[in-house]
Amino acid sequence: MSIQKKRETTLLWLVLGVFAVSVVNLGLFGFRLDLTSAGAWSISKATLNILSQSTEDIRVTYYLSKKLTTYYPITQSLTDFLDEYAAASGGRVKVRVVDPAETGEVNEMARLGILGSQINVVEQNQQTQAMVYSGIVVQYLNRQEVMGQVDQLDTLEYELTSRVNKLITQKSKSFALLITDRSKTMDNSFRLLSSALSKMGSFVAVQPGEAIGPEVTALIVAGGKGMTQAELKPVDDFVQRGGKLLVAADGVFVDIATPQAPAVVAGDNPLLKALETWGVKVDQTLVLDAYNNTVQFQSSQGVTLRRYPLWPQILPKNTSLTHPVTARFAGLSLMWASPLTDLKKAGIKAEPLVWTSEKSWLMKENFTIDPDQSARTGLLPGVTLGKQNVVVALSGVFPSEFSPGQASPATRLLVVGSSNFLTDLMQITQSNANAAFVENSLEWLAQDESLLSIKTRTYREKTLTMLQDEAVRNATAFALSFVNLFLVPLSVLGWGVWRFLRRRRKEQN
Repeated sequence: MSIQKKRETTLLWLVLGVFAVSVVNLGLFGFRLDLTSAGAWSISKATLNILSQSTEDIRVTYYLSKKLTTYYPITQSLTDFLDEYAAASGGRVKVRVVDPAETGEVNEMARLGILGSQINVVEQNQQTQAMVYSGIVVQYLNRQEVMGQVDQLDTLEYELTSRVNKLITQKSKSFALLITDRSKTMDNSFRLLSSALSKMGSFVAVQPGEAIGPEVTALIVAGGKGMTQAELKPVDDFVQRGGKLLVAADGVFVDIATPQAPAVVAGDNPLLKALETWGVKVDQTLVLDAYNNTVQFQSSQGVTLRRYPLWPQILPKNTSLTHPVTARFAGLSLMWASPLTDLKKAGIKAEPLVWTSEKSWLMKENFTIDPDQSARTGLLPGVTLGKQNVVVALSGVFPSEFSPGQASPATRLLVVGSSNFLTDLMQITQSNANAAFVENSLEWLAQDESLLSIKTRTYREKTLTMLQDEAVRNATAFALSFVNLFLVPLSVLGWGVWRFLRRRRKEQN
């Protein structure tokens, strides 16, 4: 072998050796770089503050079937996050990953509350079904919390830290829903909301007129239709004890089940009167917006998708960027909303959180929910365009509606000018943004801003809302047509002519 050949061989082995050492070092000392503006993929300071309160080890057991890792790579990201969570805790969190099939704990899964799922697997050229698990059990002292099914990375820190906080502080959250409309129940109208809020704590329905116990962290009042003074009294009592309240109120009651008069003004309504006492007025009009949702309508031609101005879709720029509820906005779709007015009551701070676009207007009379007729109301003489507040946060001392001179301790209220946005109608917009907004509102009412800051870090607006503007949509369509039909072909043709002339010039030379 020549000297040159030996040098090449030696150099090759050195390069391979350096490459191998680099791979090993990357495995041992790898790092992640989080470039998101909110640090969405890093362990938050709020989590570290909660973990620092622990006096004993926090044991996290991730029950993960190995068969699941083959078909769902997200499980590796979940495992990596748990390792990072433990590393950031300074030794307070101990994590172990267990395959129930290997440890013989499959029969224990149901008792622990870990939910199994059946998936199709291919083994030895045969397709079979296998029961797999991906759930977490968190233990602290003699207490434990269970995350029955884990499959989302973006919510894992919030869910895990919420359970750790509950184990350490032994404080649980309880939310209640008061439905005033007798035609609606939890089962027929609020299933999606119930499913979302049950993950935050206990969630129950209270009957109109029923006393609200002190264990309730926050109360949701879904509309005021049919509410009487007697049924308002327990709500006022709750506020006077310092209770937190989320009120979804209507200035105009809309019921699509009554086609003869589907939209009726609220009139002399006890709930609206109480809200005025507490600092906000619900105007008895409807807001329409050029930025709106696409809704399915039944017509003689079948089911069609129509733009519906009575269902405004809120743009991120039309929210408060400083308030914890809307600082990182996930979206919100309102159904038949009424505008809100701050009455500037002494001792009460009111902050608008959400408002419609500058291309919104009001329907003040001759109410209709028809998509064509409602859209034409924006062209009537005297109609003006402008933003309308539809969500207001209130903080301070609230006077009693029933006992003059009596006032509550410092507490919080949040008012939304629509009750239908809470109902299962939210599934028509194909988004869970409404439920997420309610969750954020309840976290703020419960004064858990630290957990709220964790939850909203991964939120981002995913919809192309700017294309809802007809002028923008038409301009975009024209630009795309011009580029595809003219600019691209002309560019290719120009390049071909240039090549032809260049070659011809060379031949002449």
